[in-house]
Amino acid sequence: MKNPENKYNIKMYIELSKQYSNYVKFYLNVSVKTDILCKGLKTISSDVSALKTSEILKHYEYFEAMVVQIFEIFQHSNFCKTTRLFSNVIFMCFKDLIKIYKVYYVHITELLERFTTLNKEDASKGFIMYQNFVNLTDGIKTKANKLIYAFNFPIQLPDFYNPEKSLVQKLKLVVESADAGGKDSLAEITKQARSGMNRDGYSAKDDEEIYFDCNVLDKFDGQTEKHVFDKVDPNAKKDMPIDLMDFISQSDFSSVGGVNNSTVH
Repeated sequence: MKNPENKYNIKMYIELSKQYSNYVKFYLNVSVKTDILCKGLKTISSDVSALKTSEILKHYEYFEAMVVQIFEIFQHSNFCKTTRLFSNVIFMCFKDLIKIYKVYYVHITELLERFTTLNKEDASKGFIMYQNFVNLTDGIKTKANKLIYAFNFPIQLPDFYNPEKSLVQKLKLVVESADAGGKDSLAEITKQARSGMNRDGYSAKDDEEIYFDCNVLDKFDGQTEKHVFDKVDPNAKKDMPIDLMDFISQSDFSSVGGVNNSTVH
């Protein structure tokens, strides 16, 4: 009789591999459409300033789709913690999430500065972008500390956006009334929304430690880098060996490669 736990593990390995594969494909497709996430943070402020408003709004769609996929992978963080391989998947997604957040943040500051010049359609889209950014900030705050604690990740969290709770509703109201002489109110609210935001705050060089959980990588160019592993949990479970024929017999590969969201339009 086959071990039910082993069958469950195999199912999860396949599911997580497909999820991460889909995410990587989507990331690469986004990179074909725009190089904004490939740019260094030192120049991100000026890079975003040079974008058209339509490009900023399009980037928002990419950011949201990527974040959704990352959080879907995070749903399996308890299982991922049982193996070094998937612990590192969580870590790589976490680092991507923080990079996306920082770039998203600069897009928001730029959009808020342009708000009074936007037409009604773009202003409505801009409001949705701002609202979802606020929601994302709350979501990352909630999840980030839990993941750092659970996996002992050496990640320095960014300074999160922290607006007044009433600003989202105020901005919604003035955007809706912009055609009725609400431009002055819009300028005042967007000024409040930008209060405390520093678009150049992420331009400093990131000084994050490298995280590996695999001893085969403990040497680079013949030099031991022990400090890299100082924060790795010595009690972390190793990947459980799986019999190849057992893996194949219990696996369903019929949908592998079938990606619904891998194509960026």
